[in-house]
Amino acid sequence: MLKLKEILKEKGKTGKELAELVDVTPATISNIINGNHFPKPELLKQIAQVLDVDIRELFIPTKEEKQNFDFKCPNCGTELIVNKKK
Repeated sequence: MLKLKEILKEKGKTGKELAELVDVTPATISNIINGNHFPKPELLKQIAQVLDVDIRELFIPTKEEKQNFDFKCPNCGTELIVNKKK
């Protein structure tokens, strides 16, 4: 449910470093990464702050985002496609 392993890799940090920064044991971080433990909200908030990410970025999305938005002009019926920038 969490993508902590990927975020740590992106940030160039290890689980051990994160554990020290949020004052938990490396085993706790390992258990979170492996899905054996889900952190309390306060620890999630600390992890997000330490890794400088929005707390929502810690989670694997459960719903795919629609990349294109289709609209029809209410006056003439012309279809418009707007591509979302990443």
